[in-house]
Amino acid sequence: MNMRVRRSAIVCRTLAWLSAAVASLGGAASCLPVDTRLPPGSLFLALVSDDEPSIMTADGWSISVDRLFLGIGHASLGEGCTRYSDDDYDRLLDGRLPAAQKVGVLYGLGQCDFQFVIRSPSPNTVLGAGVTEADKMQMGIWDDREPHLHDNSALDFAATATRGGETKHVRWMISQSTSYLDCARQTEGGSRLMRLESSENVTLHVGIRGVELFGNDQSTTAELRFDPFVYADDEFGDGDGNVTLQELARVDVQRLLSFGPFSGLNILHDPFGGFTSLEQYLYFVLLPKIARFRENVTCRTQRGFGSRRPAPPPQ
Repeated sequence: MNMRVRRSAIVCRTLAWLSAAVASLGGAASCLPVDTRLPPGSLFLALVSDDEPSIMTADGWSISVDRLFLGIGHASLGEGCTRYSDDDYDRLLDGRLPAAQKVGVLYGLGQCDFQFVIRSPSPNTVLGAGVTEADKMQMGIWDDREPHLHDNSALDFAATATRGGETKHVRWMISQSTSYLDCARQTEGGSRLMRLESSENVTLHVGIRGVELFGNDQSTTAELRFDPFVYADDEFGDGDGNVTLQELARVDVQRLLSFGPFSGLNILHDPFGGFTSLEQYLYFVLLPKIARFRENVTCRTQRGFGSRRPAPPPQ
């Protein structure tokens, strides 16, 4: 018997044995279910920077964003449509990059709302362009098994503000997560769910704007004001030019009224009770504003997804 015939016989015996083994386990390939659904449509979520190189505030400060790293992801479609797959993972992205960066792709059919979250990195976080493992470790790793083992940061933010010969810096590691829920298109008649048709590809752009952390309220037309942050460093800190979250926590939120209209102060009810400090104003009113769609899409925001509440101001 030549070698070719012998090898063929061995292969045939092996295949016969495997077929018998599969059949004995009730797992014959012919018994697998057939997916008869239509091919899904796709919703591609992309992150883009909406910060300018520098921007002038209403009180005369020129602000430039120096650093804006954020954990973002865990995107999913709502329950009202046929879901094929969600993106149950997160990314750590540099929010200053002008090019669109992938957040996730969702597959489904029908009329769908969707959601995503900004939160601290997890052990399996995917790193974006220009982001390193050291950056991820600096922000802290969120561990679902021991969520309070470390202080984690959803946002690593730094900026420089100048006015005349004065310069101030901020470097904030912001721990609070923000969930963006019930995201849908806005029309003249109100909110309308996204419609995903079979084999249709839809792209939406999440615009990230770090300077919203200096806004005076939660509206889309809010003014930027930096004087309250200067006040925190000079009157309640060491006046060293570095504005810290600890200094913001010492500023009574009612003092903001001396720097102009701050209509966000009217939001006094929240799951944690009324906020009392400039730090909490930043967390509760301004932080959710940093992410807004370039398209006519809005979301309901909610604090949380494994977040840590800002500490109350010292007594």
